[in-house]
Amino acid sequence: MLISSVGTAFAAEDRVITVFVDGEQIQFDVPPISENGRTLVPMRYIFEALGAEVNWIQEENKAIATKGDITVELVLGSNIM
Repeated sequence: MLISSVGTAFAAEDRVITVFVDGEQIQFDVPPISENGRTLVPMRYIFEALGAEVNWIQEENKAIATKGDITVELVLGSNIM
């Protein structure tokens, strides 16, 4: 839901995936991929493009993105955000 409200990701097996946030193309250190009909992108770059601070908690395999009074937690391997 976050990506659909702030940007667009285009994916096809034979194409490069391009992601935009607020009209600006995002450059990733690891390219987005299309897998099983889903587009997977490095979320750190999207959160940072939105002005959020991102921290990685190694002991919990958790990323925490914070902007103002909004916090989003992502746990590696979980399908809950």
